Amino acid sequence: AQQANSAYVDPATIAQDQEAVTTAQAAVNNAQTGVSGTVITAPGNGTILTVAGLVGTSVSAGNTTTGTPSSSSSSTGSSGTGGGGGGGTGTGSSSSTGASSSSSSSGAFITMADLSQLQVTADVSETDVSSVSVGQSATITLNATSKSYAAQVEAISPTSTVVSNVVEFAVTLNLTDSVPASVRPGQSASISIVTGEASDTLFVPNSAITTAGGRSIVTVVGSDGKETITPVTTGIVGTTDTQVTSGLTEGQNVLLTLASTTSGT
Repeated sequence: AQQANSAYVDPATIAQDQEAVTTAQAAVNNAQTGVSGTVITAPGNGTILTVAGLVGTSVSAGNTTTGTPSSSSSSTGSSGTGGGGGGGTGTGSSSSTGASSSSSSSGAFITMADLSQLQVTADVSETDVSSVSVGQSATITLNATSKSYAAQVEAISPTSTVVSNVVEFAVTLNLTDSVPASVRPGQSASISIVTGEASDTLFVPNSAITTAGGRSIVTVVGSDGKETITPVTTGIVGTTDTQVTSGLTEGQNVLLTLASTTSGT
């Protein structure tokens, strides 16, 4: 009877012991999680841009960070390019300049970015953004090297910001050309977005056209020096040249309007 009594174990004691084992195992699991948390694993391939700490620094677990090279800039208005002469190619564009940067979450321990997928974000004025659409081609020129790379409009922000009393919209561009490793986030760049294009067309310098009341005219100068006012129909307007769809023929001479300046003391 004594032996049987000493071998008896209260079920409540067994339950308490099992609970203690479960609690201890949970503590072991937490410790193992803490150990594994000392190894920082990147969510993807990329290049480390900043490390906010030194060896031995204590940081809380679970901090995440994202890095996306971008830039912000101010629009300089509508612009374009065109060759001289009678026939050729004219383009219209919306241009801006700015600098790129990386972004990260607040309090991030490490900031990284995928430098193989650089982006630039330009602030385009409200007068030009209506001409910009997703998929348009663009050219990005690095101010430091004067080298140009092809790009494409990726996104247009639906919300605006006001800079120096000018309403602007952020336009994001992806670089479609491969860039050398020397290109870094934070470099400034000039951006030109092609908003219109015409090939094998007739065009004249902008200063040759006078527009009033929705009617465009040019002054044609004949071989005898006689000047004739001629109505024309225009197409794409670039920075220096305007497409003419009717009213002129290749080889005609037109009168240019030159701005005069004065200076004095």
